[in-house]
Amino acid sequence: MTSLPDINTLIVVHVDGSDTLYRSRVEGVGDGMLTIALPSDGLTEHRLAHRTLVSVEWRFGRGIGSVDGIVAGHLDVGVPALQLQLVSEPIFFQRREHARGDVVLCVDIWPDAESDEPVTGVTLDVSGGGVRAVIETDLEPGELVRIAVHLREGPPVTGVARVVACRDESVVAFEFHEIVAADRERLIRTVFASYRGGPA
Repeated sequence: MTSLPDINTLIVVHVDGSDTLYRSRVEGVGDGMLTIALPSDGLTEHRLAHRTLVSVEWRFGRGIGSVDGIVAGHLDVGVPALQLQLVSEPIFFQRREHARGDVVLCVDIWPDAESDEPVTGVTLDVSGGGVRAVIETDLEPGELVRIAVHLREGPPVTGVARVVACRDESVVAFEFHEIVAADRERLIRTVFASYRGGPA
């Protein structure tokens, strides 16, 4: 079983119902409990309400560890902190550079930079590094296209992608060439949700 993160481990905190990614640090580890510094969005620390459901993720060896919890209390451990009561067992996602999940989402691409009309397709799998999609258009490996991946919640993830492979039946593999960090994190979060069987 994957162990909980050590004290001082940097973590990413996902708050149920929010697309914002918060950063924090582990301040204490106990039996079924995790104490973390108040999560920050980079500008403000957030004192989450009692019973708020969160998911905590951290680097674990060559992958990512994850555990769910609810805010059980507020305390001061030298810094303002939250005490989380864990409601799941820690799980581990083995990954190379980016975890990949079989997620079907709508995707738009613009092969012609001057065109306002996208070509629409569906993804076969998704990762923080790119997508593989069924899309009916002529593309060549190495070509750069504008891309928009429509997640089931929140605005689409947009950026520029490079065509890395074209296969039979209009299956095209794209690697992100330009994408903002927050959108990459949203895609990774989508992959993790698919592993858990939750909404992507």
